[in-house]
Amino acid sequence: MNGLRQWAGNRRLVLVRFFFWRPGTEAEKTLDGLLCGILHDTLKQCPEFILVAFPERWEESMRTDWRVQLPFRFSRRDIRAALNTLLHKEELYKKYRLCFFIDGLDECLETCQEDYHDMVNLLLGWIDAAPLDLKLCVSSRNYEIFVDEKRLQLHELTRLDIENFVIHRLKGFEICSYTESAAQNKQKLVKEIVDRADGVFLWAALVLKSLRRSLKYDNQLEHLLRRIQRMPRDMKSLIEHLLAWANPLDRISAYRTFAVVGKLSELGMTPMTLLRYNFLSDYEIDATFAIHTELRGCKLSESGMATRKIQAQARLKDQSRGLLEIKPLPYRGHLLMKHTDIEHFTFIHHSVFDFPQTHHVLDIREACEGFDIVDAMSQIVLAEIKFFGLYTFHSTRLRWLLLKDLP
Repeated sequence: MNGLRQWAGNRRLVLVRFFFWRPGTEAEKTLDGLLCGILHDTLKQCPEFILVAFPERWEESMRTDWRVQLPFRFSRRDIRAALNTLLHKEELYKKYRLCFFIDGLDECLETCQEDYHDMVNLLLGWIDAAPLDLKLCVSSRNYEIFVDEKRLQLHELTRLDIENFVIHRLKGFEICSYTESAAQNKQKLVKEIVDRADGVFLWAALVLKSLRRSLKYDNQLEHLLRRIQRMPRDMKSLIEHLLAWANPLDRISAYRTFAVVGKLSELGMTPMTLLRYNFLSDYEIDATFAIHTELRGCKLSESGMATRKIQAQARLKDQSRGLLEIKPLPYRGHLLMKHTDIEHFTFIHHSVFDFPQTHHVLDIREACEGFDIVDAMSQIVLAEIKFFGLYTFHSTRLRWLLLKDLP
């Protein structure tokens, strides 16, 4: 940041960030989404650019009474023309310098009309428009189309960060051997993990999750080193290895959970919460379990809710082999709604989402045979409402529709 501020000098620095995500919505995984995102965030920071980007719309709005809401609609062509006009406006750079951070170029969905070559040409065109006043920092997997001389190999820069991460995650665990001290043993273990990670944070994180489970019953250095050395070096094989260790029933439950989480992400819906996940096991036993309970008088106590969450958390960690992670869900409820500690889970990384979709399709289909994701979610949501009440249900719009229909 200091370097960017020095580069901007006495001109205003405008930073814009965009992250491609293949499982996300159209706006998160398409080139049009990138253009909309870049334009929106730039105009949000600098409203004075609106006149430059949309001069005709601006004039129309100035001529119209401020109490009249104009029904502006922006086409794909409008967005592209506006951003192109903005970035080619020489006068703009007398007062501003722009820097765009774009993550995950390889996550962008190619179409028949536009592919990665078009994206690269578009980005290079932005730089050509203002080579001294516009910077781009982009990242992607190491695909040939994105490889040129202007790149950094991330694994060459992240070794120290991964080492600190491993040391932190092993804190509190004593590593034993017959020949050396605990400190020397831990140092050897840390070095082995960092060397084999080869700059990939996700690899180190998944291996450490597995290793920390082992440390509860085996802290011998030789055994731990052997376990690490058996871990595949590439991510695809590592995920296969972790899932192979699960027993068959847990693996089926894991694949079904992956399918539900993936479908929710694909539809852009609220992620799976721990409490809902707890009901998923009930659904696997009885597909109509939620219908069997009367709507009134079956709410759980706070301690009952806490117990269910603890059980769900433990089962999720065991079944998913560290491939799903638990996060707090931002509270966006209605004022009438009681605040509850809602946690959800999602894939630890987008590459983990990709894996079951591309490499374990047949396994997931087999595990999900006779398993209706939409029906499962309907039963789970109904159970959540029945057990915890509508006022703890965190989807405000759906809660309102349900309340409206109740006697």
